[in-house]
Amino acid sequence: MSNTAKRMTALALAILTLITLLALSACGGGTGGENDAPAPGENTVGEETTAPAETKLHYQTLSGDYSGRTFRVLGMYNDSYPQFTNFEIWSEGETGDIVNDAVFRRNLDIEQQYGVNIEQKLAEADQAHSNTKLYKHIESTVLAGEDSFDIFFIMLRDADQIIANAYSLDMAEFEYIDFSQPYWNQKTIEDISIGGKVYLTNSDFSLIDKKRTYTLMYNRELCSEYSDYKIEDMIYDGSWTLDIMAELCDAVSFDINGDGVPGIEDQWGLGFDSDKGLCSLLIGMGGSLAAKDETGMPVINVGSERMINIAQKIYDSFNGKYNYFFCGQYPWKVDKTRSYDAGTVFKAGRLLFITSFPQSLVSFSAESDLDYGIITYPKYDESQDGYYTYADLWGCALFGAPVTNPDTSFTGFMLEILSGMSTDTTLKAYYETSCKIKHVYDETSADMLDITFSGIVFDLGTIFDWGGMYSTVISQILSMSGSPAKTFDYVSKWESIKEKAESEMDKTIEIILAREF
Repeated sequence: MSNTAKRMTALALAILTLITLLALSACGGGTGGENDAPAPGENTVGEETTAPAETKLHYQTLSGDYSGRTFRVLGMYNDSYPQFTNFEIWSEGETGDIVNDAVFRRNLDIEQQYGVNIEQKLAEADQAHSNTKLYKHIESTVLAGEDSFDIFFIMLRDADQIIANAYSLDMAEFEYIDFSQPYWNQKTIEDISIGGKVYLTNSDFSLIDKKRTYTLMYNRELCSEYSDYKIEDMIYDGSWTLDIMAELCDAVSFDINGDGVPGIEDQWGLGFDSDKGLCSLLIGMGGSLAAKDETGMPVINVGSERMINIAQKIYDSFNGKYNYFFCGQYPWKVDKTRSYDAGTVFKAGRLLFITSFPQSLVSFSAESDLDYGIITYPKYDESQDGYYTYADLWGCALFGAPVTNPDTSFTGFMLEILSGMSTDTTLKAYYETSCKIKHVYDETSADMLDITFSGIVFDLGTIFDWGGMYSTVISQILSMSGSPAKTFDYVSKWESIKEKAESEMDKTIEIILAREF
């Protein structure tokens, strides 16, 4: 069946359902019939209605008929690594997959209500560290002045070039967009904006950013075997800190096979998927490589007192101890691990904590009977104002509007509608599929994801990596070069690149201030 035929069938079913409901209502078969008793507190016949009018969200106040106009969204695909493929933009039809079907129904509702067509275009997102094929496609389109898409998705590893090269517009200036609404992530806008300009962002419409947001998972059985801590309860009351995490890691780690050498067959406290997992621990403790001044412009934060204290606490908690390991490489001179070994050890029940992503939850539930929980990253201490997590530089993506966009009013309208209508449709469906522990919906894990997503940090310092502040300083707090760091040299490493970092950041700011849009 063609896409058009499927949509016509869905429309016919919707009309038939409406006629049936109207008939039931006329016959007294629906709610509010003459035999229905009023609900507690409900007004009876003859009484004036005193209930306050429902406050509508901004997108619910918008109306319009665009007479079949097409809204074009450029997404990305990766055949070798499908986790880097957009799945929230468009669906050909219902298949029984809860997220796919939610995307289809959401789009159908929008298309019928506003007289639009939603079109997905895809460009390849390869595994290059930067200048990916996706980025090059956007760049060539913009430089040629072509009007081929209204918005685009871009991975964070290329976000710096999109912003610095002026390939995207300031969405804060778009008609219809109201960033104060709950379906826009206020933390993201605060983090990613530069001088009040929003060149890239996310909302409840985007899901690939959430799929690639760092989460922590832990083995509930292992935790209860070695402690009385109830981690979710601690998160709720604000007492979940790195000190407790480190204490647990020390308690559970030991040489299972008795060979005296730390290895993949032993039991561990914390498994990092990569050095980016280390950065997520730092961000979770309230750290950031870049902050903002009173004008909303970035300032370097690597050498701040708080960042030094955070780095010191991480170093003291793990360096030289056999309570953690990196995927890809141990921090000691032993056999190297593979990128998926942390997941293997976790599924085998020999790893207490693992840095991971929501995209991995399905495999953990499908391939193991492990009783695991989804939790937030720990705080620095209990005085920290909230829980935070790191947006993965490699696979997390934001969306923006190209400078070739001919009609920002239409784009603003569609982004507002898509963002608002996704909250209770596609986002809800993604929560439901992500939070199935042993294939059963886990409400506590849903709460944890909710807390996690609300605290996503898009750090301009990691995105731009001015002077190598991330690659030279942060990733080396715990050495990945084959042996533990002999001394805590965070400060000296920062001082060695400080001048270069400040120069590169100043150049970025100068370029952005010169922009007129």
